[in-house]
Amino acid sequence: MLLLVALLGATPAATAAAPPCGDLPLEACAKARPAAARLQLQGILAAGPDGYAARLLGDLTPADQPAEAAALYRLSYESGDLWGGIAYAKRLGSGQGVSADPSAAIAILERAADASSDAAPFVLYDAAMLRSARAAPGDEAAADALHVRAARLGNVWSTIPLAHRLAGGTAVGIGAGELAERMEAGLRAGDLGFARHGRVALARLRLRLETREAEDRPRGLALLAEVEAMGGEEGRRAGVERAVRLLESGSRTQKAEARRRLEAWAGEGLAPALFALGRIEAQRPDGERGRMRAVRRLEAAMAKDPSLQAYGWYLVGDAWRESRRADGAARARRAYVRAAENGNGWAEMRLAEGRAFGSLGGTSPRLARLHAERAARSATPEAGLAALLMLQGTPHDASGRRLLDQAAATLRAVPAERVAEIVASASDNGRVRFAQAVWQERGLYDGPVDGLATRRTMRVFASECRRLRIAQCRDGLMPAELVAALVASIPEPGPASSQASAPDHKS
Repeated sequence: MLLLVALLGATPAATAAAPPCGDLPLEACAKARPAAARLQLQGILAAGPDGYAARLLGDLTPADQPAEAAALYRLSYESGDLWGGIAYAKRLGSGQGVSADPSAAIAILERAADASSDAAPFVLYDAAMLRSARAAPGDEAAADALHVRAARLGNVWSTIPLAHRLAGGTAVGIGAGELAERMEAGLRAGDLGFARHGRVALARLRLRLETREAEDRPRGLALLAEVEAMGGEEGRRAGVERAVRLLESGSRTQKAEARRRLEAWAGEGLAPALFALGRIEAQRPDGERGRMRAVRRLEAAMAKDPSLQAYGWYLVGDAWRESRRADGAARARRAYVRAAENGNGWAEMRLAEGRAFGSLGGTSPRLARLHAERAARSATPEAGLAALLMLQGTPHDASGRRLLDQAAATLRAVPAERVAEIVASASDNGRVRFAQAVWQERGLYDGPVDGLATRRTMRVFASECRRLRIAQCRDGLMPAELVAALVASIPEPGPASSQASAPDHKS
């Protein structure tokens, strides 16, 4: 009997006490012998909370048991395990196996980024994407800042959303040159996923900046051609985008070829091609027939790809707005309403304008104000700023202080270069109305808020320009720098100020 025990190498009692993984480290055991690792980890947790063991056991939990995995990651997080906390945050963000709580997920991820330089590049990206998806006030700017941190720490995937936003004209806290260099380095590194998506984003950035460096435009077009050559749906989209760029600013031969390709893709029912042709024809229509062709193409594209609705219905609204048909105004209003329902702040601006001045059929000062305020709270607050400047001091501004507060808050939320663009595009009358309202609030001006450059108005204008030492005042009425100073001078709204509820789009 003793000989048999010696040959087996252990007594029954000793065998029961031996860990299932033996001398193999737990992480290696989890990969090589998951069943044994699961037994050993369960034994560790039976003895008391252990963040490391809970995380590994969560990793080993089958995919069809999301609640069990989430509970283990929560235990790991509560036991102080950094990576377990990150795994739990991802579950909170996605709602997988646990009630979704993006705010809690963001907080955990941002703390993890501060606690670990190894985790920071990845968790900053995850936190940024959650902020973008949540889209609460201030989230877009915060997401940009997180992506910038992640990109500078080496996460090339964070450069993609930054490039798209920068190409769209939004300042993101990193220069275009630095961002392009980081993206080029990412392409050279050979990540196959980034090779496709990164090329598209970098191409848009290069084409946006084509006046900066001579090589930007050809490089942007070359990147789109490379993605097109990769094939697939993304490749066809890149081909469409390249054709659109050539159609807009290529040689005569390139324009003809680009048009031929777009028409061929549109004939096949490809949504991006239908949308591209519809957009071009809506913005530069060839008479009423061309305008209606644009509407048909845009509606066909949106039916195939609902993600195009926010911008698509806005373009349809613009087409109907310019139409000579008797029902054009009503159709334009309905299109803008659908665009606004999909989050288009500029459609809200169009609705504010239409309700204020009757261009979309019927006036309503109340709805004009509500649409303007909704535009200011959208993802494009500059649209709200344009609407608020348009309404400021008019009969539609029955509650002047509220609109003044809203305009000031919007101006503070918009990047300085966008403020300059919006103010420059506003009429002199609109800018003067805004200044008069601010000066009236501060007790510097006792005249009417009518937008007229009267002697009384110009006296305050000259005095404020001298006091603030704004050289731009010599070049035009109400320059952007003066408007920025006006915003800074508006006191924060008191408790009595309140924001209006969102408009009923069906009204």
